[in-house]
Amino acid sequence: MGHTVVDDGRAPASPSAAGALGRILGSIAASTFELRPTLDQIAEEARVLCQADGCFCFVRDGDVLRPGGSAEVTTAYWEWLQENPLPVDAGSTAGRAVLSGEPARIADVTVEPGYTQREANEIGGYRSVTAVPIRFDGVVIGGFAIGRLTVAPFDDEAVALASVLADQAGLAIRIAQLLATGQQAQDREQSLAQVLATIGRGSFDLIPTLQAIVEESARLCDATVGNITIRDGEVYRMVAFIGFDADFQEMQSHQIYRPGTNGIVARTLLEQRVVTIADVLADPDYTLTELQRIGGYRTVLGVPIGHEGEILGTIALGRPEVRPFSKREISLIEAFASQVAIALRVADLLTATHDALERETAVGDVLQAIARSRFDLDHVLQTIIDSAVRLSHADEGNIARGEDGRFRMAAFTDGVSDSFREMINRRPFIPERGSVTGRALMDLLPLQVADVLADPEFAMHEAALEGGLRTVLSVPMLHDGVPIGTLSVWRTEVRPFSEPEIGLLRTFADQAALAISNVSLFETIERQRTELARFAPEVAGMLATSEGQQLLAGHRREISALFCDLRGFTAFTETAEPEELFDVLRQYHAAVGEIAIGAGGTVEHFAGDGLLVFFNDPTPLPDHQLAAVRAACAMRERFADLAAAWRKRGYELGLGVGIAAGYATLGRIGFEGRYDYAAIGPVVNLASRLSDVAAAGEVLINQRCYAAVEDQVEAEPVDGLDLKGLRQQTSAYRVLSVRP
Repeated sequence: MGHTVVDDGRAPASPSAAGALGRILGSIAASTFELRPTLDQIAEEARVLCQADGCFCFVRDGDVLRPGGSAEVTTAYWEWLQENPLPVDAGSTAGRAVLSGEPARIADVTVEPGYTQREANEIGGYRSVTAVPIRFDGVVIGGFAIGRLTVAPFDDEAVALASVLADQAGLAIRIAQLLATGQQAQDREQSLAQVLATIGRGSFDLIPTLQAIVEESARLCDATVGNITIRDGEVYRMVAFIGFDADFQEMQSHQIYRPGTNGIVARTLLEQRVVTIADVLADPDYTLTELQRIGGYRTVLGVPIGHEGEILGTIALGRPEVRPFSKREISLIEAFASQVAIALRVADLLTATHDALERETAVGDVLQAIARSRFDLDHVLQTIIDSAVRLSHADEGNIARGEDGRFRMAAFTDGVSDSFREMINRRPFIPERGSVTGRALMDLLPLQVADVLADPEFAMHEAALEGGLRTVLSVPMLHDGVPIGTLSVWRTEVRPFSEPEIGLLRTFADQAALAISNVSLFETIERQRTELARFAPEVAGMLATSEGQQLLAGHRREISALFCDLRGFTAFTETAEPEELFDVLRQYHAAVGEIAIGAGGTVEHFAGDGLLVFFNDPTPLPDHQLAAVRAACAMRERFADLAAAWRKRGYELGLGVGIAAGYATLGRIGFEGRYDYAAIGPVVNLASRLSDVAAAGEVLINQRCYAAVEDQVEAEPVDGLDLKGLRQQTSAYRVLSVRP
């Protein structure tokens, strides 16, 4: 678990999570600390964030668990638990979590083997329950349980959130113990309140939080210097200081630390426990003499920041005289270290949520670009490569398109120099070993070279030096298993891309391939739609009205898209004479086109043996899903008569139909003097893909269409369909007949 320590000025990714943390810490930081209100607050935040119906905090008391806080729990249930504390055993979800030290999940307590708290369940009424242990300093001191009144198991994200809040509950319990003893309880309470209030501000910011912690740690322990280091990949860096000037802090922020014996930070990382050096000048292994001279310290203390056996960083303090730190002071700094660990985990969660939202936004931008009524491939590819570079933390990138087995660049990110673009554009790429792109095209898999300047096969050193390339990754863009382009990104330093980043880039490459495939489809549509006016006269009629002009300009509407084409057509074209071929196509087009128009559909285009019809636009059509299915079944019946006649002439042809219901963007496309009316969007592609896998005589419809017509048709499910261009298998329904 690494932590990014650079402040990029972005707002928190999850306002709800950050707000919840603020409210919890505000409760902990109250001037008069009481454990019950704090645990109630933590339970309430867990209930909301985890979408639970109720929540409990249990505090371990020997071999039993006593309720310490709750949210949305009936008085009767609370009183019963007070009178009947839960044993630390496998009979309850909380007991299992405390006993094992790991999260425990029960999908339905009413049927769970070994679950013995039946009476509690009858009072509380919970069905799905998850519990996580409450720890402090590696010791399980309680349990944290969330429950739902219905059978709805909690997912991994809910467990992660509950675990963070459980750690916060553990810290609250520990702070209560600290504040309950000692002559300086009031001073410690005030300092903890200040630190927790900093963490709990509405806009969570990690670095100011750590700075507040090191400052309060030094003040409470009468130290003059101090720092906090946190892990950054395989090394540790200082991110918060006290007692050193700005120049020293700037220098140290670039210094890396590893386990060793030469200083307090290195020694704490090495031993993974609290380390004290009574006098650094008398310690033979302490060699940081220049640092000691600047800081003027003699006695030093190092406390590890850990979580589940991992060392996330250290807190180090120093005094100018030889005066060891007391047990009370060490315990207090350990409490601060636990709070730092929680802050780091919260920062990780917020960063992960922020990255997920960024990915979702980027994918949405790409899909919107693909779905525009006036399709602009250059704009789509530029959107894809810009998003891919930004989200993979690359420096620059480009996209290449293929034609006749040779690939040329179609898009670059803005930071690529003109000289590098010109150098790359002069070279057509082919599958070969001399370039990263060429290797990806050969292997048809993502190909990464950690350092192109050190790679013996890489032959483009001049271009690499011109563009500053070091680590390069290229991902092939495939259509039906054939490469149609590549998406490449690079970094100007040797820093390989991670597996999640490579997976993200594969997604963008798939989107680019889909966009290019759509362009090919649209170009085919342009060549094959000469009969649109005959089969869709209502489109021409729209030109005479203002409402029609608005529709032609582009709009979004739910439609049912019907795509059909012929089985055995390719073999037929290889043996049939041209006159026979055109005669068959004319009969086929006339038959299915007449049925489509009669059912209220708009025939968008013919592409050889393929036909696309959509329903509910431009003329609204109630029950358009059923109209599409009726038309498909009528086409199947009419085609059976045609096929019987063709069979006598030696032609074996069948009809496959795919129907998909969903939203599309519709409107006029083309140019002055040559306009057509088209539907664009995933629903059209899905109808085409369903038609591709439909056998002769089959009508396949998607789930959304079936949901609208299931009461009016006889159909059977078809699972596990592998559709072209879709990475996941798809489910559909095979229509047998339409009920009278």
